[in-house]
Amino acid sequence: MRRTVTAAVVALLLAALAGAPAAANTAATASDFYVTYGASYIRGTITWYNRSADVDGVVHAVSECRRASFTAMSDYELTDAGVSPEACPGTDTSFSIRLSIDVIGGIDAIWAKVDYRQEGTWHTAIKRDRCGRDGCVTYSDPPALTVAAVRFVIKNGLDHKCMTAVRSGDVDGIPYYWIDGRPCAGSSSQAWTFGGRWGLGLVNVASGQCLDFNDYYTPLRTKPCTYEAGPGMTQQQWTDNKVAYRLESYLERRWCVENQYVNGVYLGIHATTCNAYYRMQEWYQDAA
Repeated sequence: MRRTVTAAVVALLLAALAGAPAAANTAATASDFYVTYGASYIRGTITWYNRSADVDGVVHAVSECRRASFTAMSDYELTDAGVSPEACPGTDTSFSIRLSIDVIGGIDAIWAKVDYRQEGTWHTAIKRDRCGRDGCVTYSDPPALTVAAVRFVIKNGLDHKCMTAVRSGDVDGIPYYWIDGRPCAGSSSQAWTFGGRWGLGLVNVASGQCLDFNDYYTPLRTKPCTYEAGPGMTQQQWTDNKVAYRLESYLERRWCVENQYVNGVYLGIHATTCNAYYRMQEWYQDAA
C-alpha cells in the first residue's frame, strides 16, 4: 500500500510539473510604449520575463522612413539591443524583438526610440521612452542639465542617489569637498547651479565652489571657481549630452562623470571614459 501511494504521489507531481510553465518564461508584467517623431510614431508593448523581454509593436511612418530601436540595460552594466524593420511613408511595419540579459535581476530598463534616416545614415531622435516593469516614462527634452534651471539636484540613473559635496577638511585655509553619491535629502550640499562664461561651470550651492577634476584616479571634488579648461589645468567646464543623458567634460567629450561601482563596491564619483548607455554615467535633473 505504501509503495502504491508513493507512486501515485510521484505521478501527480510529475504531471503537475509537466503542465507548469518554466519560471524563466513566466511574464511578470507588461509595459506600453508610445513615442512620436513629428507625425510618425512607434507604439507597442514590452512583455517582461525573468531575464528577457519581448517587444512587440508597429512603426508608423508619414513623411520619411522610420524605424524603432531598443536598448536594454541591467544593474550589471550589460546591455542588449534590437532594431525593427523600417517603415516608409504611408506604411505601418510590425515587429517583434527579443531582448535578453542573462544575469540575476535580468533587464532593469529598456529605452524605446525612433530612428530617422538622413543622407543615408540612421540617427536617433532625442524624444524616447524609458520603460521598466512598472511602466514607461517619455523624455522629450532630456532632464539632464538645462541652463534654464536656477537650482537643481543631479540624480544618478543607476542608484538614483544625488550628487553631493561632502566637506573633508581644509587645504591652505580653503574648505575642501569630495563629490559623493548620497540619498537625496534636499540639502544645499546637493543643490547645483550654473556659472561662468557660457554657463559651463557647475557650482555647488553649499560650498560656492565648482565641480572640478584634474586626474582620473581620485573622486571628483569642488574647488574655487576659475572656469578653466585646458591641457595641464583643472577642468571646470561641463556640458550635457542630451541623447545619452551624460555629463561630459566640455574640453574633451570622451570624459564623463560616473557614479562608480566595481564588483558591487562603491568607489565614489569620478571622471572616466564615456560609454554609451552606461547607467553609472546617466544623470537626471530635478528641482532643488
